[in-house]
Amino acid sequence: MDCFAILMVQFLDLPPELVPTVLSHLLKPHHLASTCLVSRTFYQFAAPLLYERPSIYPWQREGKAKVIQLFSTLAHCHHLARYVVRLEIGYFPKAFSADGLEMLDVVLKGLKNCINLRACKWTRDGSLNSDIVRALQTSDALRELEINGRDDGNYDPDLLKEFTSLTRISLVMPSGSVISRLKPWTELTGDTLQTLKLICKVSIPFYDSCTAIVLLEFRVRL
Repeated sequence: MDCFAILMVQFLDLPPELVPTVLSHLLKPHHLASTCLVSRTFYQFAAPLLYERPSIYPWQREGKAKVIQLFSTLAHCHHLARYVVRLEIGYFPKAFSADGLEMLDVVLKGLKNCINLRACKWTRDGSLNSDIVRALQTSDALRELEINGRDDGNYDPDLLKEFTSLTRISLVMPSGSVISRLKPWTELTGDTLQTLKLICKVSIPFYDSCTAIVLLEFRVRL
């Protein structure tokens, strides 16, 4: 047996209680994905970390393929979907063609399987629709929601009022129709809401054709 094989055997014989310490040094998802293939023991500890907070951003390569892969996994592997605590979707197709409707069904099924989802960030303009909003509402654990607030006919803003257990609401570029629902929405959340954040675009006085991005954050007194 060569030295590499000896070291590999010794590595696999690590006491299970030391595995979390080893995994704590792995920061990238693809490293955790590779670790899942080492052994059953490593899979047991690595899989929850890998799926705890999946994210997809515009600057990542092959974003559409990543979306399909992620939600297909969440839709067909209930045990993995239960690990999802925080979901960050910065890239998502703005519209599905007739051929893509089946993929939308997979996305909705995947979201509904995330029964322990506590925080969701879905910010790409035009990518959110009413079906996705309803799917997010199936998680009783959801407490933090950050979404693109420009409904623009893509989703029904009245659906937002059905999120009644949120502690934190963040709206990016909210439209007038969404703003008009804020008062009744926050009233329905009762004493649970702690923070309301709005990211808006406003005109600057004295400067023609000049706009600025303004962040408004409100702490709700209980």
